[in-house]
Amino acid sequence: MILSSKHVTLRFKETNRSFGISQRMLSRTLRGLERDGLYYPTIPSKMESGLTPMGISFQNPILSSVDFDLDAVRRT
Repeated sequence: MILSSKHVTLRFKETNRSFGISQRMLSRTLRGLERDGLYYPTIPSKMESGLTPMGISFQNPILSSVDFDLDAVRRT
């Protein structure tokens, strides 16, 4: 979720469709990210959300880790 959110505000239903997971699982994931300070909900009536600055700062380290893992898999 952190990698796909980038700098955009997402509607709950759009997020749910794009990940192809159940509404319950998405809600649990978003609550966990909010608890960790990586995600913020906006006005409830709009059902929009986005990443906090700390959540955005996690994107580069995660991408670096993914690149490292992919390189390791290619070498095997």
